[in-house]
Amino acid sequence: MKKLGDVLKEYRIKKGLSQGELATLLGISPSYLSLIEQGKRRFRFSMIMEIKERNKKIYDELFTLIKKEFFNKNLTGVSSWEIDEIIKILEKDSGLKVLRSSLSPSFRTRYNRAITIKGKVYPEMERFIAFTEFYSELEEVYYERIHPPYLTVPTHIIKLYETDRRKATEFMAIFVRKMLNLGESPVSNLEAILGANGIKVFSFPIEKNRFSGCVIHNADIGPAILYNWNEIPARKPFTLAHELGHLVLSTGEDMTVDRRISDESTEHKEIQESMVSDFASAFLMPETTYRYYWYNIVGTIPTRMHINILKDIFNVSYSAALYRAVQIDLINFDTYHHLKLKRTGRFYRQGDFNLKEALPQRFLYLLLRAIAEGKYTKEEVKKRLRLTKRELERIISSE
Repeated sequence: MKKLGDVLKEYRIKKGLSQGELATLLGISPSYLSLIEQGKRRFRFSMIMEIKERNKKIYDELFTLIKKEFFNKNLTGVSSWEIDEIIKILEKDSGLKVLRSSLSPSFRTRYNRAITIKGKVYPEMERFIAFTEFYSELEEVYYERIHPPYLTVPTHIIKLYETDRRKATEFMAIFVRKMLNLGESPVSNLEAILGANGIKVFSFPIEKNRFSGCVIHNADIGPAILYNWNEIPARKPFTLAHELGHLVLSTGEDMTVDRRISDESTEHKEIQESMVSDFASAFLMPETTYRYYWYNIVGTIPTRMHINILKDIFNVSYSAALYRAVQIDLINFDTYHHLKLKRTGRFYRQGDFNLKEALPQRFLYLLLRAIAEGKYTKEEVKKRLRLTKRELERIISSE
């Protein structure tokens, strides 16, 4: 299997070009080309367009070679936006309508994963992939990639879940908190903590209310979490912790989607959903800390006022704070149902959506730096991130 950088090197050697000569045609430095050929930097397909403007003959020869490898299904590590670029050029230059089904299974799966969930198209999912890939590329450009901690939970803890559910999730939460150096205090800003540990967090408004969030854990661009902006704000920490649980338990999968109602789920997925929800609760509200506040605030007869105080302390929703009391046997289910609030309807805040607020601060810093230093033009950023002109201006504005 080849990467685009391998194809580039193969062509350069075949034509007797030096790295300096080809780098000039690509519009990059020889050292950056060397890193691309070694597989240490990503080959951006837009570089081919640079060649087209400078030397049409070399463009035709190189793109013919890429096209051959593409349809022979020999290329690997090609991102969804690179696939789109290849297809657009194929359609434009050859006049052929290239079908997605003609791609190899790995390419087709990656593309479909980016925009659909169980047959339903979510345009924001494609945008999420694009933002995550570009963020990862900016980190490579500036040599500032944060490497997430090794979070895979020991197998014996997962096996323990079959016999002692509560103990397994408590151990799992303690393990992950230790890896993130959190101690047992309430988490005030989980999004910032995840970002500081190399786990990217984006928020986009998703229309369907069954979709709370998803996590990508891909070697090239992940890990990253997408949170549905339309969720109740108080639910955000729990959703992030829930997706963190998926990240820990599902290292072999490219993407895991969290749905409110897990219809058509296999038994394994249902067990995992339950386990990561229990983990999220234990992670956000460590048992010893929760018990301390419970005994000092609640006493013997809990009321809704007490639960509201606890929810504010742990920065979670009312339901999450109440369920934690059941989970660690502080109240029974009769008391739980008595104290549980009735839902008053679905919450939407799409009208308040601000893309700038939805982006990680570190991503904004790298993006603004890259534009200011001429690493990327505004037009290139707009195209790569599927932005409108107004969205781009709002992101790069100082207001």
